Amino acid sequence: MENITYCKIDSNLRKITLPENEKILGVYHDKNVTRKHFKMPRYYQDNDMSEFSIKVNYVNEDKETDCYAVDDMLSTEDYITFSWLVGATACRVPGMVGFVICFTKIDEESNITQEYNTELSVCRVLDGCELGKAIDSEQEKDIIAQFVKYLIKVDSTLSISGEAADAKVVGDWLKKIEETEENLKKSVSDGKTLLAEAITEKGIDTASGDSFATMAENVRKIQTTGYGVSGYIDTTIETSGGIFAIYGLYTVEEQEAS
Repeated sequence: MENITYCKIDSNLRKITLPENEKILGVYHDKNVTRKHFKMPRYYQDNDMSEFSIKVNYVNEDKETDCYAVDDMLSTEDYITFSWLVGATACRVPGMVGFVICFTKIDEESNITQEYNTELSVCRVLDGCELGKAIDSEQEKDIIAQFVKYLIKVDSTLSISGEAADAKVVGDWLKKIEETEENLKKSVSDGKTLLAEAITEKGIDTASGDSFATMAENVRKIQTTGYGVSGYIDTTIETSGGIFAIYGLYTVEEQEAS
């Protein structure tokens, strides 16, 4: 069985204690190969932390932010454990990576009702196989200050103008997009049905499921009478008592009635 080393979270101070061998997240360009394991007391004040959703919010050396949604939380009577599979964003550039663990609880309408965050912690991504230049405590404090400035709470689905978008906002946006798409589809379908009926009435059988190219071709097949849409010139010449009679312009309805 794998011997797991845990990064421990103090639920009172919210501080993450990283063992020395857990301070390295990986090597430049790693992706989904390193897993960090965490352990903390199950209860914080009167809250059962096993009832919360967990994610890891982090920022890399280039100030790129991302998050990891935890999917392997386990609970015992006194503790909860979970892990972070370190993805590509964290290791996109060598250097320091700042992260916090965020616990949230939501209601039936996807509104966040409770949120718990740890203090910021810092790990390192190696440049190739070399550890690189060590940094002193003052440099580390400066880096942490920068991470605090740039780190935002990144939602696992979407961010809006640099701020987190909660699940309800995202859901509302997706619903509006779906409604707009459905309305557009219905409008096109209704339009094709009306067009197909009009072409069929002119004697060219056309189905609403036909393509626009087929409908356009059918329109070209519609024949008009004479030189006008509503009538024609009858140039029939008759004799009546030796006098020539020339019929003039008739509408279709008038000619059929005569």
